[in-house]
Amino acid sequence: MNKSIGIIGDFHAREALSYDSYVKGGREGEKKEILDFIVSSFKDCEYVIFMGDCFNSKNNSSKVIKEFTEFVERFSDKEVF
Repeated sequence: MNKSIGIIGDFHAREALSYDSYVKGGREGEKKEILDFIVSSFKDCEYVIFMGDCFNSKNNSSKVIKEFTEFVERFSDKEVF
C-alpha cells in the first residue's frame, strides 16, 4: 500500500506577511487562503512533514505561536513530523 506524504518546507510563521501595510486587510485573507489550500492539498496524506524553519525568528509573539499551533492541529488525523 502506498502511503502519501505532505511536505512543507521552511514555513517561516510570522506575525504578518511582507508588504501587508500596502494591502487592505493586511493580507490576512491571502494567508488564510494559502493555509486552507495546504490543508486541502494534504487531505489524502497519511503523514505531514515540516522541513526547515517553522518560525521566522527566535522570539515569536504568542499570536504567531498560537496561529502556527492551530495550523498544525488541522492535521490531527495525520502523523506530523
